[in-house]
Amino acid sequence: MEFKILILVSNEDDVAVLQEFPYYEYNGSIQWGCDEYSNWTSLFEKNNLTVIEPYKKGLNVTVAVVPKQKSVWKKTDGDDCKTSFKDGYLNKYIELLKEFRILGIHLPSSSVLLPLLHGMGEADRPDLILGDFNSGDYVIKNRWDEEHECERQQYRKLINVYGYTDISGGGVTNHITGSSIDHFLIKNTVLFRLNIKNVFIDDNKTLSTLSDHYPIIVELEKKF
Repeated sequence: MEFKILILVSNEDDVAVLQEFPYYEYNGSIQWGCDEYSNWTSLFEKNNLTVIEPYKKGLNVTVAVVPKQKSVWKKTDGDDCKTSFKDGYLNKYIELLKEFRILGIHLPSSSVLLPLLHGMGEADRPDLILGDFNSGDYVIKNRWDEEHECERQQYRKLINVYGYTDISGGGVTNHITGSSIDHFLIKNTVLFRLNIKNVFIDDNKTLSTLSDHYPIIVELEKKF
């Protein structure tokens, strides 16, 4: 996975959003300076990349990896986009030259986002929301999976009520469950300003040995 990141993040406007960055040892104890964390950050630093981190760290936090010297991505004021979920799901909020704001997420379900978006004005809501929603508008293994219908409804509400378009294509992103739980959402009021040049799910079988998720690769170009 690290080689994929090194290849993808090379230009000043490139960014990789990662979940479950290793702030914890595998036994669950909090170890800010654990070896795995040091190994990853050192790898990025040696390859002229840096990690934009939140102030609070935990198992389900997301981080952004950007070019070290010349990156147009910056951490926003407030650090966490006014989010502090009860389950400890802290999220990363970064912005591109005060134009496009990204919220990287790793949530127990998409329903967790609804109170956050409801409490924000339309202008303050993230322009891009991406990551692991642990839900989506899909049916597992081509059957009507009734126990997930509530989550499907909540995901549809997130899209329709708050005005986002999912450009990820609905392909399988979790190869263990065969489900589409990772998404790339663009706010509809921002979508017309962007040219979507490329979107694909990298289902390289080698990656399946490193994570239960396939990465979504997106290339966007600003029209004006």
